[in-house]
Amino acid sequence: MKGQGQYFKHIDGLRAVAVLGVLLAHYGIPGVPGGFLGVDVFFVISGYLITRLIIQEKGRTGTFSYRRFYIRRFRRLLPAALFLIGLCFLVFYPVLGTANLSSFLRSIPLSILSLANIGFYREVGYFDTAAEFKPLLHMWSLSVEEQFYLIWPTVLLAVLWVRRFGTGVLIALFVVGVLVAQITVNKDPSAAYFLLPARAFELLAGALLAAFLAPLSPYARPSTLSEKTRGYLALAGIVMIGLSFALMTEESRLPGLLSLVPVLGTVLVIAFGASGVVGKVLSLRPVVWIGLISYSLYLFHWPVQVYFAYRMPIEPSIWLRLSFFPISIALAAISYYLVEERFRKPAPGDSRFGNIPFLATTAGFAALVGFSTYSLFLSTPPSAVLPKGTKVTNVSYAKLPYPGEPEHVIYRFEPTDRPVSRKILLLGDSHAHHLHIGFIQEIVSRGALVDSAELPACPPLFGVSRFYVGEKIRKDRQQNCLNNIQNKEALALQPEYDAVVISARWYSMLEEPPTSRFERDKLTTRAQDEIPSLEDTRDLFESSLAETVSKLKRAGKRVVIFSQVPSLGSDLTQCQSLFPGSDTTTIRKNRCYSLTAEEMQKRAAYTDGVLAEFGKKEGVLTVLPMDLFCDENTCHFTDPDTGIALYQDDNHLSEFGSHKLIKWAIEQRDLLEFLEVPNLEKGMAKIN
Repeated sequence: MKGQGQYFKHIDGLRAVAVLGVLLAHYGIPGVPGGFLGVDVFFVISGYLITRLIIQEKGRTGTFSYRRFYIRRFRRLLPAALFLIGLCFLVFYPVLGTANLSSFLRSIPLSILSLANIGFYREVGYFDTAAEFKPLLHMWSLSVEEQFYLIWPTVLLAVLWVRRFGTGVLIALFVVGVLVAQITVNKDPSAAYFLLPARAFELLAGALLAAFLAPLSPYARPSTLSEKTRGYLALAGIVMIGLSFALMTEESRLPGLLSLVPVLGTVLVIAFGASGVVGKVLSLRPVVWIGLISYSLYLFHWPVQVYFAYRMPIEPSIWLRLSFFPISIALAAISYYLVEERFRKPAPGDSRFGNIPFLATTAGFAALVGFSTYSLFLSTPPSAVLPKGTKVTNVSYAKLPYPGEPEHVIYRFEPTDRPVSRKILLLGDSHAHHLHIGFIQEIVSRGALVDSAELPACPPLFGVSRFYVGEKIRKDRQQNCLNNIQNKEALALQPEYDAVVISARWYSMLEEPPTSRFERDKLTTRAQDEIPSLEDTRDLFESSLAETVSKLKRAGKRVVIFSQVPSLGSDLTQCQSLFPGSDTTTIRKNRCYSLTAEEMQKRAAYTDGVLAEFGKKEGVLTVLPMDLFCDENTCHFTDPDTGIALYQDDNHLSEFGSHKLIKWAIEQRDLLEFLEVPNLEKGMAKIN
């Protein structure tokens, strides 16, 4: 760490440990699944250094300059970030497609304005672009830090003014921060991950340490520990960090009480890491050098991975992933020497605002915000869902409270130009959600009211939950699905609904995945640790579907079951390029691969066979989308007649695909007649 006052080699060495842990985890190198906790290490370091800087300035001069502080932060962080964002814009703008492009363009001004964490938190949901295709996703952590910098100087100065009770206030803030994180991670893990309130305690841990160690701090205490003891404590700290990297995973409850292991480990290394063997290792020249470029290395490491993930149709081999390290380090070195070093230090004769470097950075700031925002408006692609604020002529759109689950909503679509003739309930997961547009345009527009109750990755089978193989220790998620299904059952059996439509991503639970890139979850009747077998899952599927249909029929409902749409071999967004100012989506077929019709039919054989048998029962209609989307040879991801994309990603339909499926179900499966919706002239159900 270089800057005003004393220089700590071991802290730069600790930065190297943190950033290499992040790279190892993000690049999927075996043995360090928790390496992403390097971000937590960075938070502690930042809290320590910033607090030390403020205390030293206040103690030395008796005052504190906000202007100097924020110009220093501006010089330290923004130039390299703008350099990275500018390069990402040049590299990714020509190749990103549809949802990925829109997400990327939205993330540019948010990243520059230190709001990326809030933006990415709000994107979490049904059709969230996969993390591996978001070039600026990692900017969330920088936004958390910068938001802390906006608040912390004023809070700390107030604490220093109180002085007598300052240590108690700082300790109380830290304890409250830990409690907030633990409560938040239990209620909303995404909020805990992305937002400052649940991350503040990590920065406060470093701040508390600085209050006790900074030489000019009114709370500083002289250390009476021997050099040997200090070395042992530093070793304990590095072991705590290492164990966190090795044993914690993305499924761990983080941030929260578990985060105290790497956080307190970092505190020990900062406090005592200049001593003993840890100090010697962390002060080695190559380690310190990685620490010096760690900011740029963090900036560049994620876009490197995104680029290769986007360009390759298969999972990169470990050898290719290892090659990401030298590529990222080379880019980071360029950024460090050409950008960071030049902008960080004021040149002789700098004006109040830092002369040309400052003005150049400000100009880049404004240009990127403006151009990315302008490009976003030009290139917003069609989506597969009804966006916020969208108006549909003669169809009202509302969100109703979900019985028993205030965090969820029921989507209601109701005609406004004619009386309601039928009430239909749509049940399912995200594969019910992507039918919205089709139902609006073909069913609601003819006079039916449609309520949609869904939860992502939670199948609409009474008494059954999805077993999330990738999160098998997260039994709470299984229980949440069971609770949701219980509420759905009560809702579906209400007398106001004439028919119930069921749709889900069945293949992901009932069929063997063709490759490791495909999902392979199972079904269960309870929250459990043991992975159910495919045979048990299929038995449970048949019995629970029979029970669900039976209950609905006894309640006087007509039942429609949609099988899953065919899954593509890769995310369709990798195959699309949306030209600014144009409504035409072009498909780059040479960059895509898909399952052949034969492969897809084999994968769907069990599920579609079971559903076809249910369709023979009185009062039950099944719709098999494979009959529409696949011909003898190919499962189409674009409309053969128009070339318009049928999918939004590898398994969710676009607006066009949703409309095409429901229209086909009306024409080929007599969906309107079965639902007893009058086949009247449609109202103008048009997206404005």
